[in-house]
Amino acid sequence: MRRIHRLLFVVVLSSLVALSHAPSDTIAQVRAGPGDASSDFDGDGYSDLALGVPRENVEGLHDVGAINVLYGAAAGLTSGGNQLWHEDAAGVPEVGEPSDLWGFSLAAADFDGDGYDDLAVGAPFEDVGPVSNGGAVTILFGSSVGLSSEGAQLWTQDSDGVSGASDAGDQFGSAMAAGDLNADGLADLVVGVHREDLAAARNAGAVVILTGVSGGLSGEGGARWTQGRRGIEDSPERGDGFGTSITSADFDGDGFGDLVVAAPSEDVSAEADAGLVHVLYGSPSGPSSEGDDAFTQGSRGMGDVAEAGDEFGGTLAAGDLNGDGRADLVAGAFLEDFPHLGDAGAINVLMGTTAGVAPAGSSFWDQDTMGVPGTAGAADAFGKALAIGDVDGDGYADLAVAARYDDEAGPDASGAVDVLYGSPAGPSTAGAQLWTQDSTGVLGAAEERDHFGSVLSIAHHGAGDPAQLAVGVHFEEVDGIALAGALNVLRGSDSGLTGSASQLGTQDSPGVLEEVDDNDFLPFALAGAG
Repeated sequence: MRRIHRLLFVVVLSSLVALSHAPSDTIAQVRAGPGDASSDFDGDGYSDLALGVPRENVEGLHDVGAINVLYGAAAGLTSGGNQLWHEDAAGVPEVGEPSDLWGFSLAAADFDGDGYDDLAVGAPFEDVGPVSNGGAVTILFGSSVGLSSEGAQLWTQDSDGVSGASDAGDQFGSAMAAGDLNADGLADLVVGVHREDLAAARNAGAVVILTGVSGGLSGEGGARWTQGRRGIEDSPERGDGFGTSITSADFDGDGFGDLVVAAPSEDVSAEADAGLVHVLYGSPSGPSSEGDDAFTQGSRGMGDVAEAGDEFGGTLAAGDLNGDGRADLVAGAFLEDFPHLGDAGAINVLMGTTAGVAPAGSSFWDQDTMGVPGTAGAADAFGKALAIGDVDGDGYADLAVAARYDDEAGPDASGAVDVLYGSPAGPSTAGAQLWTQDSTGVLGAAEERDHFGSVLSIAHHGAGDPAQLAVGVHFEEVDGIALAGALNVLRGSDSGLTGSASQLGTQDSPGVLEEVDDNDFLPFALAGAG
């Protein structure tokens, strides 16, 4: 078996928590959005990176879940002071149980306004009392020494002030996003409940908003949103999956964070599971249905049509791709079919305007779009993961799009990531790049079923340079251990991403807490924007 070359992360501080392990086979893929807010947990000016490992075994219990936290430093991500958290760690307000999948989703932002970013950790398969898979979210607060369990919060749909109730199979916490939806200077947390039942509409879906306050998050003043209620367009229907993916950003430039919620299994006319994306605009009282938008791939100006099984909105990302001061929206349809190419995948890019997200002037991209590196292939799932950030330092956010089942490097499903650079007109093919684990300078090697690009994040983890791209390879074999998982980090430069001085990390990297095990799937989720 191949032995992975592992980079020694720079050691700066000392280490914290530890645990034991030994997971199993495969997790259903629910699409969580990338970290939407900043992730500087220790307030030193460098973004940190949390990696969800929901299949981690703890004290002999299977799939309890854990997170690794790597801290940013002048030279980039480091193992110095890295942390390992799980539900049985001191001060964490819950007990680890088999199949909780703690770390399935992550979101980072400053919820309490103390200047340190905090971390929300989703455990959608957590039992709530006798309620199976009701789901829970844990909040760990940032401090001068990084994430801490002091004052940690545990949220379920049964928590005080939260609208709704925990029901079997709801999976509260399957997706999350953070943003300041009422512009009070404190980030709010939006929690997806994509399997929420509404009357006879099984798995119609909902989202719950927890409001940022000086003491942390609060259920008071939050809200619960579903389709067809509170003035939101459309009606809840069986299997819509409203809340499967979520993101937040200011699309109209009014200073309020806006909320995007997808229902990727929404039927559009006679097209089953074509997908629908809602945009709710922020206000002093939080998201509002006044002036809300709803888009499908068949909306006027979208450059495509709604088709059965596309699951438009299955992934979402937001960022300012044209430098006009307003965020733009990218919606993945990674099950998009082309003639003779099922599930090749595509993305739609909708630009932010003073009136909000606009389909007029939107663009449609796939791997057969002229100038996009690579070639569309059956089951590539282009758009399965997305990240936005400025990796060339020119002031325009750039777009990374993963095709995690791509065989561009040769081996089947080894995975690939396209990077489209921002410009005054939005994403551009000028200088576009295709990255695999066989690209020059990238550590590791492309192998069958690695799934390079399983998750993505763009952030400033070090000093001086443009942002870095973190790429999950969560089916990577490590030292003969199957599906243990790895993380590649590519550095930004004035000319774009480069493989030079790239990093490769696993749970066997020197100084990183824990060790690799079968089926860990590191990282299943990332929180590291900023």
